Amino acid sequence: MESNLIFKRISQLGCKDNDAATTNRGVCITIDMDWAHDAIIDDTLMLLDKYNACATFMVTHSTPIIDAIRSRSKHELGIHPNFNKLLVGEHRHGENYISIIDYLMDIVPEAKAVRAHSLLNSSKLIDALGKRGLIYDLNDLVPSHSGIRVKPWRLWNGMIKVPFIWEDDIHLLYKDYEPASNSLPLNIALEADDKSTTVISFHPIHIFLNSSSISLYEQTRQLHNSPNDLRKFRHKGYGVREMFKELLSGKRIDIQHRQI
Repeated sequence: MESNLIFKRISQLGCKDNDAATTNRGVCITIDMDWAHDAIIDDTLMLLDKYNACATFMVTHSTPIIDAIRSRSKHELGIHPNFNKLLVGEHRHGENYISIIDYLMDIVPEAKAVRAHSLLNSSKLIDALGKRGLIYDLNDLVPSHSGIRVKPWRLWNGMIKVPFIWEDDIHLLYKDYEPASNSLPLNIALEADDKSTTVISFHPIHIFLNSSSISLYEQTRQLHNSPNDLRKFRHKGYGVREMFKELLSGKRIDIQHRQI
């Protein structure tokens, strides 16, 4: 199945001087792996295959599924470092931001894109990431409902800042007051103009669970490494999985009780 939307990898975004205009219109899907079980990541991969869509996978750990992603040339790999433990003193002996970056770059030496866990960032981190050959910084969320038109821009060290405009878990947190008409990924993609950059972020665990609330995710934490057991808790109505499928297909899926 093919969508009428154009899907692109993050590395296909162009940059022209300081304007950093995109080369042409398209939707960039990013997948933050977040230490998910390989079977859960593979579930996302199979959906992308079904709709012949590409994505940029942001890697958190060494795992065999990375080779399966590499084997599909339409996808690419970035890194998703977790610096949070450094802030609260829970890091392992000798671990620092350089060693965290190097650990992931050893796993994914071809990576050109980076988004930190919890969007943690600083000018020092940007310099360190740029020195390791990373080009695209995806650490800025500008929600689509803000009405702000976003596009990439070049940073002082040559990296390109690429803002993203929707993320599944943030949508679930916003759901009580975010305007429904412009808060769904497909609407965002279809309504984007030629001068906007449309980068949308998903997590395999929310796709697998078809999450309709953060509470579903939290209540099933103990089963996140047991996909067969976890599948029994998949939400049966409209949730993140259905949003993902709608975006990939480029059209609405007819589901009762659509509101999430």
